[in-house]
Amino acid sequence: MAEEIALNSPFFLVGEKMGHPFRTLTTKLREIEDKVDLCLEFLRLQSQNNPCPRIEESNVLFRLPDHLRLTYFEAQRKGEVSAFNVSLMTGRVRALESAYLNQLWRLGYLEKHRIKRDVVFKLAQPNAKIT
Repeated sequence: MAEEIALNSPFFLVGEKMGHPFRTLTTKLREIEDKVDLCLEFLRLQSQNNPCPRIEESNVLFRLPDHLRLTYFEAQRKGEVSAFNVSLMTGRVRALESAYLNQLWRLGYLEKHRIKRDVVFKLAQPNAKIT
């Protein structure tokens, strides 16, 4: 009896009259699902090859003022920079970048060392205390 009701239901009758479009829709939905699965697999593989930055590093960018954020970002991107190199990347003058790098060093975000005459900055170790 339940089968008879299902066969006589308005939804079944509409489905029979429009059978082809529903099958096409189902096929398209399966194709979309397969593509989404491929995208998710791709993203999973990408995240294994290029892990996202640690939460502490991304929080640093939010805590910094805008003028220091750009300098910190360039130091983070290059790994080890001088004021001259950062000034070329940001378009600001070398003396200004030198002041910004030294501010970041005093705040504990960067480490500073000298190579011959050049002062070079790199990101501070993760376990270093940041104020």
